[in-house]
Amino acid sequence: MFKRTAVPPVGSSDHQARQPLNMALDPIEVVSFHCRQAVVLGSAGFAMFLGYAAWLFGSFWASDNFSVWVLSIFLVLAFLALVASPIQFLVRRFPKYIGALVGAISGPFAVVVALAIRSRYSFTFERYIQDFALFHVIFAILGGAHGVMFRNWLMQLGRKSDGSLISSVGSN
Repeated sequence: MFKRTAVPPVGSSDHQARQPLNMALDPIEVVSFHCRQAVVLGSAGFAMFLGYAAWLFGSFWASDNFSVWVLSIFLVLAFLALVASPIQFLVRRFPKYIGALVGAISGPFAVVVALAIRSRYSFTFERYIQDFALFHVIFAILGGAHGVMFRNWLMQLGRKSDGSLISSVGSN
């Protein structure tokens, strides 16, 4: 299930590009990776939000911080599963910095789409971009970090499966 052949990375030799990966993506391993990423990146996003709130309002502590932390983990999990990982899978053959850049762009894109779905207001710069600038920045950082970690995870899967570096992942 999920077996695929190698896609040539940018600047690879023909011999390296034609080698099959012989790698199956185990669904349990994929879910496990995304759950770990959601906890790590969701916690990082929650910490960035708390830091911003503390900077803006002084000391910030609320009785529902745990609930907000859990909510941030689920929001990041939805972002990873619906936006970031599919995009990273599509650009896996490009160099690593392209993956990080596309990940950073996917964060603000996801924020705008979520606001467009959940909002009944007209689409204006102030409403969607300026008022939610913090969320654009946070999700851009999380998307870029996920882009790098997703690429490293694919490389580790390739090393586990056949002992060589996965050839569908771009270098640099």
